Amino acid sequence: MVFCPLCKAENQCAITLGHSADSCWCHDSTVLVSDNLLARVPETLKGEACICQKCVEEDSTKTGRVQQISPKRW
Repeated sequence: MVFCPLCKAENQCAITLGHSADSCWCHDSTVLVSDNLLARVPETLKGEACICQKCVEEDSTKTGRVQQISPKRW
């Protein structure tokens, strides 16, 4: 899926764009995602759609609470 499950904007997922997973922004070791943000993804889209970088960055700025996640589709 090429759209963020939260804001519905294009998520720029390298995999869905035909590139290697290692080239995706979310596979950077500095990417941090809060439990709150992950909980907002609808159950039907978990593991099917990637949260976009803008949503991840906005959430980490708002909450200040982040955790390291393993690179994968959220």
